[in-house]
Amino acid sequence: MDFVKNKQEKLTIHANQKRIAIAFLIVSLSLVFSFWLVVASLANKEPRFLDYVVGSLLACYFGYLTFHYSIYLLKYYNKPALRIDDRGIRDNTFFSQIGAIDWEDIEEIFIYDLQLKSGGKERSLGIIPKTGQVFLKKFPWSWQIRRIAIAAFFRFPISQTPINILLRDLDLSNNPEFEREIQNLVGKET
Repeated sequence: MDFVKNKQEKLTIHANQKRIAIAFLIVSLSLVFSFWLVVASLANKEPRFLDYVVGSLLACYFGYLTFHYSIYLLKYYNKPALRIDDRGIRDNTFFSQIGAIDWEDIEEIFIYDLQLKSGGKERSLGIIPKTGQVFLKKFPWSWQIRRIAIAAFFRFPISQTPINILLRDLDLSNNPEFEREIQNLVGKET
């Protein structure tokens, strides 16, 4: 916190638009494929029930993702994805989208490697709020369900790092020293 107050300026980082646009394109193509699977199943003289069910489930899933990606791209196209200033952290990254977190509500900040179920690791900024689960209950149920779904795809305990900001979702080309600045922030905080 002293780090940000001493700098008297905001640390503002935008979203990695290229990565999000590519993901949007892949999800949109997957949606088209799932619709094709449903239509191809229904076009047969004897429709195959399994193709219809799988195609319908995939269409719902990829439809939701396409909608989510498109809304995110429209809403945050020219807005910063992460802002750190003397009031706290404002998170609008694609992965977490927490919003404003005041410094009074933050117990710990750290950069770590988020373990993926595939065996890989993702560089992430972890934030643990002081009030823990009470802090997370103020969010709508849709965000809480999304968080549980994310935990099902990623291997991390929900209670250890309730807020994870993936560094891959941030455009760090203008600020390659981001990790060092966060380490300074953490070092001066303790």
